[in-house]
Amino acid sequence: MRANVNSDRGLLSPTSGVIAALTAQGEHGAHWIDILQEPFMSFRLVALFAVILAFGALSVLALMEAGYLGIFLQHFENYAGMQVLTDLVIVCVLGIIWMFNDSKASGVTPWPFIVLTLAAGAFGILFYLVARELKSRAAA
Repeated sequence: MRANVNSDRGLLSPTSGVIAALTAQGEHGAHWIDILQEPFMSFRLVALFAVILAFGALSVLALMEAGYLGIFLQHFENYAGMQVLTDLVIVCVLGIIWMFNDSKASGVTPWPFIVLTLAAGAFGILFYLVARELKSRAAA
């Protein structure tokens, strides 16, 4: 059986009824569509934590093998290593500038994350993204 009712006869199609129900405000002012999107917000946090854990494990292995200074010194052995280190420095500086500018809109204090970025690279930016996500979820 096909449920296709023309709206020009004064009757709504089932699809428009579902859309109307999803976008209607509940008694607490929340839209159903917002409630349905909630799991996607937590997916971002899960993805960030997964990246932090995986990158953290790799970083621990690298530190055990080469030491903190050894990680940097290996990049000065040839031009390919210097190119990778220069690329990482550029990306971290851009990340610091972005965190500083974004902090005004997000309300997250950037300084601990800037210091962490200077000391540990991408970890500062990753943890800033976590703090930003948690702050936006708390404000919602």
